[in-house]
Amino acid sequence: GMLAFSNPERAVELVDRFGDDGEKQQRYRMIANTWAMNSPEEALAWVQSLPDDKLRENLLPNLIGGWANNNAQEALAFALTLEDSSVRKHAAGNALRHWASSDPRAALDYLTENRDQFGSSATEIVKSMGWSLASVDSGELAEIVATLPTKDERHALTASVANSKVHQAPQQAAALLETLPEGTHREGAASHIATIWGNRDAPAASEWIAELPPGKSRENAVAAFSRALVEDDPESAATWAASLENDVQRDGTLSHVARRWLEKDRPAAEAWLSETGGLSEEVKDKLLNPNP
Repeated sequence: GMLAFSNPERAVELVDRFGDDGEKQQRYRMIANTWAMNSPEEALAWVQSLPDDKLRENLLPNLIGGWANNNAQEALAFALTLEDSSVRKHAAGNALRHWASSDPRAALDYLTENRDQFGSSATEIVKSMGWSLASVDSGELAEIVATLPTKDERHALTASVANSKVHQAPQQAAALLETLPEGTHREGAASHIATIWGNRDAPAASEWIAELPPGKSRENAVAAFSRALVEDDPESAATWAASLENDVQRDGTLSHVARRWLEKDRPAAEAWLSETGGLSEEVKDKLLNPNP
């Protein structure tokens, strides 16, 4: 890694000499990305000198990502000159994401004004910008989200930001979730927030989940939280799982929790299983007597 930064030509030599085919492409990607951070022109000359067409195409998005660390707009301008449409969209998307981390409004304005250059991948690029906007305050975020042309993209970006924010500010992530209507974006974000928050601060996460209104996103949060909780507190995990209203989700989550609990503390798990009405006798029997 350090050699790719300080002496990328030497790093390439070593990979060519000692790397096996399986890891060579992965190491090339790292070199392309790192080299482009320091000297995009030299990195580009190296990539373009490679004899394998497919390898060149695979490395260009990594190169553009490194280039965009220092000059996203320049990297984006180059990415848009690439001939292969899928490589062009992938590389341009990388540049746009980096641009969004320093100037999200300008990056999204550019995407909105030039959607024809990105085609159907525009929505995927929007969805992947959450990490770029995780540090933006809620007022500015609302203004940025409002500039997007479709409701689906506005909801997708909000969910993506919530998923990124939960790592540093779970309460803010939960507040963002409340701005979303029920639907796939809210449901996915609820699961993610419950998992991350549950692993970090189970009491706070449980208070949040307890206040969620009924619906699919709450059910997803409960299921994810109980799975996160099972390693440290299997009994509480089982209680949460048993509260799920959807039969299929409840059986699946309870089975997962019970299986892990049986591995960790079989007597306690067996005692709980003998008393719970949350699982059918058939499911209990499969858990207690799995097929060899």
